[in-house]
Amino acid sequence: MKKSTLAIGVIAILGLGYVGIAWHTGNVIEAELDNTLKNLTKQVNSLQNDVEVQITHSNDEKGIFSTKTHIKIIAESASASSTITLYDEDVIIHHGPFPLAALKQGTFSPQMAWLEYQGTEKSNPILWKLAGNKPFAKGHINLSYSDNLTINLTTQPIVLSDQDPNYQFLEGKLELGQIDYSVSGNLGFETPSFSLVIDNLNYKRHDGDEIKLKNLKVDNKIDYKNYFFEAQNSVDDLFVNLKANTDKPTIALKNFAMDYKFTNKTTGLEGNMDIAIDAFNYGKQQMGNGTFELNVQGLDKSFFDNFEQISWLLDSANNSNITNTKIDIKKFHWHNASGDFNFSALVDIANLNQMTIYDRDIDKINQLSINLEAPFAVIARFMSQIEAPESEQITDNQLQRASNNLQLMTQMALSRSPLVTFKKGNTSGIFSELDYLKSNDQVTINGNKISKQEFLNNLNF
Repeated sequence: MKKSTLAIGVIAILGLGYVGIAWHTGNVIEAELDNTLKNLTKQVNSLQNDVEVQITHSNDEKGIFSTKTHIKIIAESASASSTITLYDEDVIIHHGPFPLAALKQGTFSPQMAWLEYQGTEKSNPILWKLAGNKPFAKGHINLSYSDNLTINLTTQPIVLSDQDPNYQFLEGKLELGQIDYSVSGNLGFETPSFSLVIDNLNYKRHDGDEIKLKNLKVDNKIDYKNYFFEAQNSVDDLFVNLKANTDKPTIALKNFAMDYKFTNKTTGLEGNMDIAIDAFNYGKQQMGNGTFELNVQGLDKSFFDNFEQISWLLDSANNSNITNTKIDIKKFHWHNASGDFNFSALVDIANLNQMTIYDRDIDKINQLSINLEAPFAVIARFMSQIEAPESEQITDNQLQRASNNLQLMTQMALSRSPLVTFKKGNTSGIFSELDYLKSNDQVTINGNKISKQEFLNNLNF
């Protein structure tokens, strides 16, 4: 048999196999479309309480390589007083294993289904016009053979102004840049993840109040089965000016990031939080930059009663096995033009909750470590800047006066305490190094060892 004949035969077999897989995929899509849309609707409604979203399909037409269906998405207000049609168009679901639409997007892994969509003038003529007579939103939905569903949506930049009667409530102008939104997870959405990116936003009112941000990123991951939640949030630039309504100085942040994660375990909640900021301006004052790192273990859920975002995690928490709680402030660091402020602390305590937090029982503390370096010059500059945010500069006289007042107040309050010293080398400030272990008969304070009893006697200074 000639090689060319063999090659043609192989291609024919592969082609027939691909058609068979695509046809089977089409049957699976047809059978699972109802369940997929039900799960998707449930997940969308679980993310907010303002409206009730309904997603339905009709007029299905299944082919070998694609399925055509009509998708309608409506949102009904909580009071059922109004209904908005968000989408009402025919869509084409491309069958796998290698949908051409997916290959065009650079996705080469096998996909069961791939659906591309975009807003039309018919669905929302106002947004169509604002986007420059083109689709305001485009995106795709893909379903892998491992039942992982991904939804991606990208919107066009638009400008809204109160010159349009529909947006008089703005009392100004809103410039909204491109928005990228993504949701992914298995079909049951037991492990969903959410991602939101806004490249820029500028809202300015006629009275002068203004909010601007650049490159806002929000990433959330949830594991309902293992009671896990993780969030990563950041913004490159944030500017807030509310002088007209609050008479407060402007606030500007540069490269602000906050990440945190929590897990519910039988021994209590575990998690950590990291915060970093490259620059913080208050009015005309450059306040500095800083970082904060926190880790907790065995924490009672009562301390998070106001965190609605993780209420599902708290509801499942069983605190009956909590024996001790560790709170570790790994780092709190702030730097300004006068130097550095540093603080770290670790406390390991038994039976800690909202009811026992104020108990004065030293025997409950298994470990306590503190390290504080707070130069008067750093604190004095911070206080002076807060008191005079609109000053062009803080003078040496202002700094010296604030430092003198600070030294006087702290020495009056803490001069009898063995826990602090007011000098470290040539630097004046508040300094403390403490290491306490319940199992140790001695306590180390600022490099000196004293008996535990002497330490306890000096706690009520």
